[in-house]
Amino acid sequence: MFKIDLKGPDGNAYALMAYAKSFGKQIGMSKEIVDKIIDKMTSSDYNNLLLVFEDYFGNVCELINKPKEIE
Repeated sequence: MFKIDLKGPDGNAYALMAYAKSFGKQIGMSKEIVDKIIDKMTSSDYNNLLLVFEDYFGNVCELINKPKEIE
């Protein structure tokens, strides 16, 4: 399983949104669906972004070094 270290350069919000677009494309999601996921990711704070990311892509990617609030 692919892992993203949130304490590294791939852990910032922009990198995670890019991963969401890439993973969405790889698993056959339409651009419209991916855009809605990105909208949900950016609708609140960083913790929300992580939770939404995990909801949609947790089966293909593991986030490591998550903030304690969302573990």
